[in-house]
Amino acid sequence: MRPAPRSTSNDPEAAQLETAMLFVVAYDISSDPLRDKVAHELKNWGMRVQYSVWECDLEPEEAAKMTKVIKGLIASGDRLRVYRLCELCQGHSVAVGSEFASDPDYYQV
Repeated sequence: MRPAPRSTSNDPEAAQLETAMLFVVAYDISSDPLRDKVAHELKNWGMRVQYSVWECDLEPEEAAKMTKVIKGLIASGDRLRVYRLCELCQGHSVAVGSEFASDPDYYQV
């Protein structure tokens, strides 16, 4: 994943809009094939942190595109949640436990 670009603005609100933000994506999909398609697509956008939860550092426009693509993959009874976390909110987040390592594309060095 790429680092967030540095802001050139002195205005904190404008600076927040100029930088990538963390988006947390969670889903509840009943069909195994559809769930696999969504997971495969999300590999293009971020990192898996739980079986159905991903963290993605994206520009707001990228997040909108990702959400649109994923919405096109899921069925009517499935659920998708995309949460945007600002830098301040990220500082108040807690992660407990080891990194997610069941994804065959995940490597820890």
